[in-house]
Amino acid sequence: MTKACTDQVDLYADVRYCRGKKATPGVRPYFYQIPRRDVISIPAPAGNAATTLAASITITENFVLAVDKKWNRIDLVPDKGKFTPESQGETYSKTSKNSASLPLPGTEEEASALASQLMNDDSLFLIPQRNGKFRLFGDDEFTVDVSYSQDSGDAVTGTNTTTLNISVPCETAPPFYNGEIVATDGTFSGATGKLITTPVTPTTGGTTGGTTGGTTGA
Repeated sequence: MTKACTDQVDLYADVRYCRGKKATPGVRPYFYQIPRRDVISIPAPAGNAATTLAASITITENFVLAVDKKWNRIDLVPDKGKFTPESQGETYSKTSKNSASLPLPGTEEEASALASQLMNDDSLFLIPQRNGKFRLFGDDEFTVDVSYSQDSGDAVTGTNTTTLNISVPCETAPPFYNGEIVATDGTFSGATGKLITTPVTPTTGGTTGGTTGGTTGA
């Protein structure tokens, strides 16, 4: 007989898909990175406190950053970046291995130095799906592992890239981040990728933003 678990939350519901609706593959040609030491507080998804499947894996609160710290935007080769989460572990102890391949254009000084810095540092990453919804890689529990490779190319029709490969364990697939992204070129919505029109207002102990609206951040 199955044990009755009184503390278990049932979030299961129909998951339907309308014919004709597009599921556009790929990610936008950029992502955001910040060292963990520049973050005061990392928000988390609702998990079992949620009332719906979607809400259980969605973050609605903002990151709290150290004073004057911002997310760094890193541009990618268009139509080449991707993330590939998959399950790992044994029954009752399974987690998600959240990985991404992020190819930067070129092998010049800035790309080479960035890869060299990241491989031994501890950073968090926000990667936008093609539809503008950002996914978070890294949390309070686990550290993101970063490795890289460079390809100089061998012909004028070849490729010349620096590829960052990131991987991090997580309780779920990469959470959806609906909070604000405070970057050097403005504050953006993690739910849509759009620019927030109100100015950033520093507060004691960290940095937050305003309300959504405006143009896209692509």
